[in-house]
Amino acid sequence: MAKVLNIADDDCWKHPGFRRAIVSRIEKAVRLSGISTTRNSTEMENHIFQEVTTKQEYLIYVAQLILFFREMGSKKDAAMGVPGQNQGAAPDVADVVNALQSLTIQGTGPMDGQQQNE
Repeated sequence: MAKVLNIADDDCWKHPGFRRAIVSRIEKAVRLSGISTTRNSTEMENHIFQEVTTKQEYLIYVAQLILFFREMGSKKDAAMGVPGQNQGAAPDVADVVNALQSLTIQGTGPMDGQQQNE
């Protein structure tokens, strides 16, 4: 009989099925942002996975990455709708890899130092 993944389990974030679901969410955020990246969603998720030690860290960094793409997509949309702006110009996201590394190395996200309820 197949083992059922329990989301309340502290190690569920390490399970391949859970990680695939996260990769899908990152893919969706990238696709909706319209931004081209130098790394694919699997590589981005794997980078985060290798850098963190807890479920909380993992979820925070994944959320920050998804928010990064949403914000960049919003900025891109806003820039394309403003007269006089370079139509079709994407925001400067050549540094997506560095942004991702900054998230996992510095740990300076908006939730640092705050207690979280799981």
